[in-house]
Amino acid sequence: MNLGHLVLSCCGTPTRYCPHETSMGNSASSAEKSHANERRAVRSLGDRYPLGDAELRKWCWMYGRLSSASPPPVAIQPQSPSLLSLLTVWSALYGDYNPYSRRSQSQSHLQTNTPKNPIISRSDSANKAVEAISNVEQHILPVDLSAIIAQHALGLSLKGKAHSTKQTVTNDPIQSAKSLTNSEEILAFQESYYSIASTINQYLPSNNSSPYENESNSHSLEDFLEGVSASCGRRGSRASLSKLFAISCSRDNQNQHGKSVKAEASA
Repeated sequence: MNLGHLVLSCCGTPTRYCPHETSMGNSASSAEKSHANERRAVRSLGDRYPLGDAELRKWCWMYGRLSSASPPPVAIQPQSPSLLSLLTVWSALYGDYNPYSRRSQSQSHLQTNTPKNPIISRSDSANKAVEAISNVEQHILPVDLSAIIAQHALGLSLKGKAHSTKQTVTNDPIQSAKSLTNSEEILAFQESYYSIASTINQYLPSNNSSPYENESNSHSLEDFLEGVSASCGRRGSRASLSKLFAISCSRDNQNQHGKSVKAEASA
């Protein structure tokens, strides 16, 4: 027996030391800490915005995808899609995922020979959604109205983030996840892919920092959540009407500017 692999317990009984079990314990502890931070951030946001925990989590994930300029795993035309198109795609890809629901968690852990892979249906929904929003933007909405809605209604201002779809669809992890058949692998992928850690980390202050130190970093996220709350009617009809008024005024200003430019050119 190798004494280097033995440690004495508190009662003096030799106990075998297993590095693998310790590693698993550290991983579990890290995951629990991450989940605790997430719930703390979501509850904090819930105190400020009239949205449920599951809703807030979804909006945070979608904002994280938008702000990181991640190319969506669906084909979008044109090569530089609007923020509304991207928002539609990410919303469909998130779908009904809800780690806060006990029912969905219990269903995810069911061990069956052929478990249903929710990634497939969400990916199909994303393809249908992007086709629908693309038709609306190209054939119904006036030019640049999508950008105006994103800015003035939803508070989306992602300057410096160039979104494109040049990355091939097959390179996205979603495509590989669609072939998963093991329920544990599907669950693990969802926990990783739908993580909001990178988004909420900028919202949570560190242990040694002031509660307001990260205010500038989280300002854009808060603008987005406020825009969603008001646009969805959660702030009341007055707030929703103010968003419509802002969109209308911005559209009128653009039209007036366009007319003045044409007049100067013809003079």
